[in-house]
Amino acid sequence: MTAKTVLITEDDPTNLSIMQDLLLMQGVSPITAKLLQEAKTKIHEGSHLDLAILDVNLPDGLGTTLIPLLKEKYPAIGIFVVSSIEHHELAALIGENTIDMFLQKPFEPQHFVQEVTKRLSA
Repeated sequence: MTAKTVLITEDDPTNLSIMQDLLLMQGVSPITAKLLQEAKTKIHEGSHLDLAILDVNLPDGLGTTLIPLLKEKYPAIGIFVVSSIEHHELAALIGENTIDMFLQKPFEPQHFVQEVTKRLSA
């Protein structure tokens, strides 16, 4: 897999560290944000993103509100949503936006790596 860049928005330090480490082991360059506003700044900074992994509940808002901004700036970007909410609750939060994958927390690291690898090699 060629070097890819992934934005991770996650406010839980343990989950953020796990995802970041798993991506680094796959040769993927993670960009991290613990707050919605921090993620918006990183998106506007303009570095190319191949995938965004969005936690739903962030301290300053819903991570899913980043989806339109990400799709506008990077039309081919993959969108993964991670959350402890139930899958059926997610529909109300994403509205008409489309996502590539929903991973319910806690998730298996092997499954996470498999899905990220599959999306980044598509």
